Amino acid sequence: MSADALLTVENLGVGYGDQPAVRAVSFDIARGRCLGVIGESGAGKSQAFLALLGLLPAQARVSGSARFDGHELLGGGGRSLRGRRIAMIFQDPMTALTPHLRVGDQIAETLVAHRGVTWTAARTRAAELLAQVRVGDVERRLRQYPHELSGGMRQRVMIAGALACDPDLLIADEPTTALDVSVQAQLLALLRQIVAERQMSMAVVTHDMGVIAALADDVVVMREGCVVERGCVDTILSTPRHEYTRALLAATPRLGTVGSLAAASAPPAGGELPLAAREVVVKHRLRGGWRPMSLTAVDGASLDVCAGEAVGLVGESGCGKSSLARALLRLAPVDGGRIVWLGRDVQTLDAGELRPLRSGVQIVFQDPLASLDPAMTVAAIVAEPLRALRPDLEAGARRSLVLRALEDVGLDAGYAARRGRELSGGQCQRVALARAMIVEPKLLVCDEAVSALDVSIQAQVLELLQGFKRRGTGIVFVSHNLAVVRQLCERVLVMYLGRIVESGTADAVLGTPRHPYTRLLLDAVPRLDPATARARLASFALRGDPPSAVERPTGCAFRSRCPHAVDACAERVPSLDTVENSHQVACLRWRELPE
Repeated sequence: MSADALLTVENLGVGYGDQPAVRAVSFDIARGRCLGVIGESGAGKSQAFLALLGLLPAQARVSGSARFDGHELLGGGGRSLRGRRIAMIFQDPMTALTPHLRVGDQIAETLVAHRGVTWTAARTRAAELLAQVRVGDVERRLRQYPHELSGGMRQRVMIAGALACDPDLLIADEPTTALDVSVQAQLLALLRQIVAERQMSMAVVTHDMGVIAALADDVVVMREGCVVERGCVDTILSTPRHEYTRALLAATPRLGTVGSLAAASAPPAGGELPLAAREVVVKHRLRGGWRPMSLTAVDGASLDVCAGEAVGLVGESGCGKSSLARALLRLAPVDGGRIVWLGRDVQTLDAGELRPLRSGVQIVFQDPLASLDPAMTVAAIVAEPLRALRPDLEAGARRSLVLRALEDVGLDAGYAARRGRELSGGQCQRVALARAMIVEPKLLVCDEAVSALDVSIQAQVLELLQGFKRRGTGIVFVSHNLAVVRQLCERVLVMYLGRIVESGTADAVLGTPRHPYTRLLLDAVPRLDPATARARLASFALRGDPPSAVERPTGCAFRSRCPHAVDACAERVPSLDTVENSHQVACLRWRELPE
């Protein structure tokens, strides 16, 4: 253990009944340094730090020792320091923030409770903190509620609240898991700056090796409640010694891997397209106020999906990816355009005519647990599409198909009687895939289907999707993870504020991007080399957040954030221009920009 350690943890154990969650874990965090704790879900990472702060449920058994600047944290000592000298940023800011309190009051409350300042002084300080974490239009944000903010903005609010009392130790628990690459890069750069300026210590708990490379000085690798490897970040990422660490690194998708899965099976030539969409428009009507308003979520998007092909749909939150995905499946109203499934124009069909075609198109959602009915067994969940779309099947035949579908996704018959709460996140997503594929669809839409999974489980799910492609299933793969998209997809479409701004093969779009927005997204992707990752963060500059989809800027929607914008960009809306072959870009200046 380090002599200048701010926190020293020795033989920490956490158990529930006969089940150990953390086993004899020891580590230290030196003053002014960042400790990265990496491992899959269930490794005990979060449990260890929740134990230090006294945030575990009453039935948890905690043993060992944890000394923070001479104070014992276990046995209730952590509660007295929580919020004052030790602060925590939680994974999901929406559930961590109080929904009925304004943002300014939530930050101010920390100062009133721990520093005893007046509410007036606390609100003034809250405004200063929001400015420090680069929240724009501070006065308006202070009056807003959490649901009125984007995911990245809510996470900044949580960081501001955690920094309110100038803690000595900041614990960040999966702080960027569900964020876009650009927002993630902004937050990682912000955390590095805060630690450096305030000389704080930090612990970052994550399953993302890119986050470790960007933030950590020292690394602890956990598996099944135990520490299996520790060392400095350069050693762990370059020459790991433990087989588990090597497996995590091997499973991490890299942008430099050119279509490693996609190249395994080229889409068959000819045949009817599972999906063809032209000039799709989706608008959301907004309630409230005296003047009716609408938000254009999708503004004239077109795409085709071939049999056995995966098409990636990428962009920041709010760009219209999910709205387009739902519109393609007729799960949301469509305000314009044409959508064709297997030669049938579904816009002209009523609900009765559409229902028989539903077996040909299926969707897998982002949150695997939320998409499974908690009252139903796995067998009933997977059989549900058969009951709805193939009512002629007898019970025996239906059960046989269910067991075969579970086997196809790597789950044996023993899982059939379980319920969602008895499964891990990866197992839940496998069940969702089995449910979608049991009717043998020609088109599968995956809406952020792997974003919340560990890298090893993510790799297994991607292999399953590759197997579905080999059967001839076309896939629309919605994601903000560009490395995963490059690994799985043959073609990529980049969306910004409802429009397709670049499209083409994965190698062309992600290898030689022409649109400034695509280039900035790629620059924001974390690298696994610490020196490279930190140099990119230091130089990363994405000016502001996307403009409102209600009040769009004139001309090119990206011009307000584009480093190459000129006056002409405010006057014309760029249409898709062909670079070569199928590579297209919607930018007035793409020919003038360096390749």
